[in-house]
Amino acid sequence: GPFALGMVYVVYTVLRGEKIDIGAQLFGGFQRFWDAVACYWLQSIFIALWSLLFVIPGIVKSFSYSMSFYILAENPEMSGKEAIDASKELMNGHKMELFMLCLSFIPWFLLTAVTCGIASRNAVSIPCFKVISAWGHEPQ
Repeated sequence: GPFALGMVYVVYTVLRGEKIDIGAQLFGGFQRFWDAVACYWLQSIFIALWSLLFVIPGIVKSFSYSMSFYILAENPEMSGKEAIDASKELMNGHKMELFMLCLSFIPWFLLTAVTCGIASRNAVSIPCFKVISAWGHEPQ
């Protein structure tokens, strides 16, 4: 919850080209502790309930809710539930694009396994930046 929101703050800081202050950004999610926790738990509950139907609906819904923390970071007035609803609306018609983007990173993860973790720096950071910049979105 709060750490995921903090990671979004770090990614946005890097995308803006600003200097990273780990204490301020990574732990910045704790300033909105209850919103971040609500967003995390609601996502988990909704995905679990959709997964009860079958595995595929749970995966589809996880892509629907994937932008919740990014939306929460950009909109301080939003609650966790509102961020999830906005993420569903934002991802409407784009879930397959995100799925294909995620599939394109399988070689990075295989390369990490082959190099015993040496390639993990790129395997972790590049997907974060690609997901945000996939639709040409610039953080506010």
